[in-house]
Amino acid sequence: GSHDAGGAAAAGAAAPGGGGGSVGGRAFASAFGFDPDSMPMQLGMQYGTQLLSNGTAVVQKNLGRWFSADGLRYYFAVSQHYVMTKLAMLFFPFREIKVKRQMGNKMEGGVAEYLPPRSDPAAPDLYLPLMSLESYILLVAFYHEGSAGKFNPEIFGVAFSTAAVLLALVVLCVMFGLYLVEIANAPPFLDLLSY
Repeated sequence: GSHDAGGAAAAGAAAPGGGGGSVGGRAFASAFGFDPDSMPMQLGMQYGTQLLSNGTAVVQKNLGRWFSADGLRYYFAVSQHYVMTKLAMLFFPFREIKVKRQMGNKMEGGVAEYLPPRSDPAAPDLYLPLMSLESYILLVAFYHEGSAGKFNPEIFGVAFSTAAVLLALVVLCVMFGLYLVEIANAPPFLDLLSY
């Protein structure tokens, strides 16, 4: 009885985070009547660790295919001048402003790329939509705080989730509309998200 508990505590202290598992994992296993040093428990922990690492690798590989850091960096490459110009375009749409995208230098394959937002006011960006979403969430939280009389931090999650779902539905509807009219060169997903 007491010798087994002392041995398990000593094994947990001797190998923190290794071999026999963590102290928290030992306490969890012991609370449900499992022996943390048993062979089935060790095999289960190894299998779970391997499954988690394989799943993480698959998610990172597939996520990198859709959203690369360099691809996202393009949409956040803004300057103060770009932000002011874009805000002027949004608040005063009746002004005559050139909105044609500008092409950069030709790359080695002979294909020219569009200029990033800091060099082209007509380029799509994710900075302004993200800041707008953040402002919307803060305004919703302040509105609910004022009407209810006390602050509840859960409103941030509710407002973000609602806005994200509605934004995703709008973008998916636009993508579906482009598919229905058979647009050959449909804009990328992040371009649609930025507009």
